[in-house]
Amino acid sequence: MKLIFKLSNFQIFICIIILLSACKEDKKKQLSQKELEKKISSSMTDIHRGVLKNQVDSIKKFVNSNYSNMLESNTGLWYEIYKNKDGLLIQQGDDITLSYTVGLLDGKIIYSSDSLGLLSFRAGSGGVEKGLEEAVLLLNEGDKARLILPPHLAHGLTGDMKKIPRLSILLYDIEVIKVIKNRK
Repeated sequence: MKLIFKLSNFQIFICIIILLSACKEDKKKQLSQKELEKKISSSMTDIHRGVLKNQVDSIKKFVNSNYSNMLESNTGLWYEIYKNKDGLLIQQGDDITLSYTVGLLDGKIIYSSDSLGLLSFRAGSGGVEKGLEEAVLLLNEGDKARLILPPHLAHGLTGDMKKIPRLSILLYDIEVIKVIKNRK
């Protein structure tokens, strides 16, 4: 995880050097505002690609070392349903209750239903991480699953401003305790 921060900071440093050299006054030619914005955008895109590549590499290494049956969705969510029940399939608008443990890839537990109580929310209404929203729609009442949420499906650049650090990859272990169907 430290590699992500060092590499990210290094890339930011390189971007600053590029920008400073681009801003240096040259009597023969000065960059127009549009050209400068294009260089900044290109540098930021390169930095973002590097950070994402490191996150993906970290997740793949973790999955290969720990979970052979995990699948990856097209959004980057990794999941494994390790206990499958024939309960009610969760759909958008259903009220669900989960027991959960949230941790980091290094094994540190951040939050759990053991200390904070069960998590209840309406599927598809927001208020929880995008990756958790996506994952519950794959599950039935009674299912147990492991999830790996990359930062863009969790708390992103800022973390949760409490216990989850910025750019954290989260490991969830969840059990669907209850599903209440909401008919329209």
